[in-house]
Formats: sequence, structure tokens, C-alpha cells
Amino acid sequence: MLLPILACLFSCGPGPVTVSVEAHGKPPPAPGAQVVLVPADPRIPTSDPTYVYLTKVVSEALTKTGLRPTTAAGADRSILAISIGWELDPPKVIVPVAPTMQNGNFRGVPPGLHPGTLRSTSGETDLSDLGTGMETAESRSVKITRYPWVLELKGVDQSSSVAKVLWSVTATADGPSNDPSDVAPQLLTAGVPLIGTETRRKTVKLSAGDAAVKALVADNPKAGPAASVNARP
Repeated sequence: MLLPILACLFSCGPGPVTVSVEAHGKPPPAPGAQVVLVPADPRIPTSDPTYVYLTKVVSEALTKTGLRPTTAAGADRSILAISIGWELDPPKVIVPVAPTMQNGNFRGVPPGLHPGTLRSTSGETDLSDLGTGMETAESRSVKITRYPWVLELKGVDQSSSVAKVLWSVTATADGPSNDPSDVAPQLLTAGVPLIGTETRRKTVKLSAGDAAVKALVADNPKAGPAASVNARP
């Protein structure tokens, strides 16, 4: 009984996502401005399931900043275009070290954990009342798979014959799956407020329970596995 509990403590549940984000270029779009959403790679069809999902959450995130996004084809070229690009790198496997219980004490406790209590960034779980028989529990490695995501938004002036990039925001994070809905809300929550600023790369931790993230998740169901893994030109 103990080993499944320990395994779940290390790998179960949507923990916080560490987002790395940076922004370049000024100025941001004027409040109330209409913008048209387009795929960063013109080869990506607008029917691509990943793109369809991302346009929904990007549109919602931009609307909360006061912009008026649209996906209408053939929109006025005087309107600022915001391109949506994404990339999903090959998954990577992490093998944390699970603790061993001996004589009532944890042996080989990973960094950041405390004897007698498993402690994580999302809180702590006391194992003191899990029952007897723990002294003979053997340590077991639990493989955790993470999926490196990149989401990039660019403001593109398309009024002239040669499109000009005015600003960009790039957010990266290791998500729990290859489903963009498991990580895109966190990436957008960290990145959209930086549109039109010069911001050096920084990191921020966000979880699905954060109010700003929940606001993007509420009306958008799971997207499913990414239909295309590289949509950055």
C-alpha cells in the first residue's frame, strides 16, 4: 500500500508549472484596438486542432487586456496581426529518488524534503499516520515524463508589402502532457501582460488553480494531443 502512495506523492496531480518568459519590442497595441489572429507558420491550416484551441485561449487572454481579437479571414490589412507560434520538443524523462523508510525515519530523502514529512512547492503531506509496516518499505524510482513547450506571440504590422514584427513574447515551460490545454493557459498568463515591453527572461510559477489561469481554462475544454508539434517558421 505504501509504495503506490509514495509514487502518487511524487507524480500525481497537476503541480505548478515553471514558466520562463521574455518580451521584446514596443509599444503595446492601444486599448480597445482590433487585432487579427493568424498562425505564425502559414502552412498550418486554420483548422489544425492545436491552432483552433490556441486561438480560443489567446483570444480570451487578449480580450482581458482590452483588445478585440478576431480570426476573420481577409481582415483589413491595416489591423495589427498577432501571430501564434508553438513548438513541442521531444519528451524528457525525469527520475527522482523516492525515500526509504527505516526504523520510522526516511533515508535518502530528496533535496527539499524533510524527514517524517514529504514537502513540495504545493504543500506538505504528513506520512506519520499511514499505518504500520512502513519500516520495510523499499525505495523505488518513479519516472516522470515532461513535455517542453514553446508558445510565441508576435505583433505584425501587415499594412505594407513587407510585414514588420513590432513586438514578441516568448514563453516556455515543461508541461505534464502533449496536450496544449495542460500548459498554454499558464504560458499565456505569464506572457500576455508583457506584450509591448522589453522584459529580460524571467521565471514564474503558475498552477491550474491560480485565478488568472482558471479564467482561461473555464470555458475551454481539453484540446487533445498536439496535432502539429512545430508551428514556428
